[in-house]
Parts: sequence; structure tokens; C-alpha cells
Amino acid sequence: MHSQVEDPISNANAQRRRWGEKEGRLLILYKAVLSGDWNAAEPVLRLDKSAACLSITKVEDTPLHLAALTKQTAIAHMLVKYLDEGDLEIKNNYGNTAFFCAAVSGDVEIAKVVYEKYNTLPTIRNRFGISPIQEAAALGNKKMIEYLYEITPLKHFEDEERMNILAATINTGTNILAAPHPRNVEEV
Repeated sequence: MHSQVEDPISNANAQRRRWGEKEGRLLILYKAVLSGDWNAAEPVLRLDKSAACLSITKVEDTPLHLAALTKQTAIAHMLVKYLDEGDLEIKNNYGNTAFFCAAVSGDVEIAKVVYEKYNTLPTIRNRFGISPIQEAAALGNKKMIEYLYEITPLKHFEDEERMNILAATINTGTNILAAPHPRNVEEV
């Protein structure tokens, strides 16, 4: 019986080539998301659907994180189609989900499309214990605060957190108590 010995150099070169191809695809995806070029992003995702869940930045943002932060709304809509609910819980190095990143950027439309796919995202906090509505309130984005106020179950917050959200909204001139669907004052 003759057994063939694997050439370690050839094997290492093959692994480097595969890694280089994957890295190249992720770079294409990164550039496509930044520029909002779905025609460049789609072939990468068709070839490897899991690329939608991989980190493409130094802080481990996924393509959807990056789309949310850069307000690439059209590409965010398409990326969500490649993701499962659990994929939307992926956090970057700061513990931020893509939904949280949408709250940071103030892009309500991206927040809506992500929320429609997975509605528990408003309660997921980052590694510093901050929720999307708390961050939006701290940043003073009125439209995002109003949207998050409508969808965030405040029962998951401590009294002090609710008071901080209320104070932040007052400081930004957002009157959440006069929202189109006012909540019970006890809930706020």
C-alpha cells in the first residue's frame, strides 16, 4: 500500500490562497456597503451567504452595522434579507447590534426594517449597559427617540433608567409624553 504524504508547503499555500480570496471578498463587501453599491455586494453574498454575518471592520462591524452607521438605507434593506433573527443580535466590539448602530446614526428607516425582522432588539444593551433608546436620547435625535419610544417596552428598564430617558428627551426638546400614542405616565 502506498500512502501519499501531504506537502505542507502546498497545503499552507492553498490555505493562504483561500484566506486571501475570502479576505478579498470581504473587502469588496466593505467597499460596496460604504458606497451603497448593491450590485457589487450581491455577488459576494450569493457566493457566501455567511459573509453577511462576518466582521468587516476593525471593531468587528458586520455589513449591516456598517450600513446602519453610514446610513446606507437601500443596502441595509437588502442585507436584512440575508440574515436570520439571531444574526441581528450580532454585536461589534462595543457590544452594539446593527439596530443600536441605526439608533446612533439616527436612520429611522434602517431601524424599522431591522426591527420588523426581529422585534426584541430595542431591549438589547451594549457592553456598557446602554440601550438604543438611551443612546438616541443622549445624542438628541428627536425622530429616532420618538420611533424608539413607540417600540421599546420600558417595563424592561429600572426606574432610574426611565427617568434618565425622560430627562434626556426633555433636554433635547422631545416631548415623549405628548407622543401620538402616549403611554401611561406610570410606565415612563
